[in-house]
Amino acid sequence: MPRFSADDPSGGGEEMQGENLDALGKVRRMRLQVEGLQKAGWRKSLGDCLEELLRSREASLEAMADPRNNVREGAFSLFAGYWPPDPALEPLFTQAISSDSDPGVRATAVSCLVSLYRNSSNKKASKLLAQLALDDLESLNVRAAAYLGLLEIHGLPIPIELIRAFRQPLRGMPIELDWEMVESILRNS
Repeated sequence: MPRFSADDPSGGGEEMQGENLDALGKVRRMRLQVEGLQKAGWRKSLGDCLEELLRSREASLEAMADPRNNVREGAFSLFAGYWPPDPALEPLFTQAISSDSDPGVRATAVSCLVSLYRNSSNKKASKLLAQLALDDLESLNVRAAAYLGLLEIHGLPIPIELIRAFRQPLRGMPIELDWEMVESILRNS
């Protein structure tokens, strides 16, 4: 079956059959829905400054130091899902993870770190995330982001049941988590 992208529906010059065109149309519509939801979340966090931050990477960087928690969280979210991953920003991400006063900002900074090392099994990032996931004194949102981030960094599947569990209001970490895996990653990092 020919490969195709949303930008090149021809699959490299080969004609696509009606079934493939229908599937591509569904994928495009789903992508637009996801992008719309993502932008709505950014707008909720960033309000009027969203458009400026989408136009300027530098403005997004400056917003990471804003005194308002929602603006910092929104800025980090842009680096997790809008701006291309930039390894030069790792120190900013790890600093926010370890020292920002707001757990939402720290959890979003975890997502930024994950975007740099997805499917890489990076030992340094793995160690940090394993420590966070195991830390009973850390906020549940940060622990959840760290656990899911570990799975992504190691290219492990994230079961739909786990996503559902984390979407519920957290009263504690879900009991079905594989803590042995987290401890093993920590030992080997």
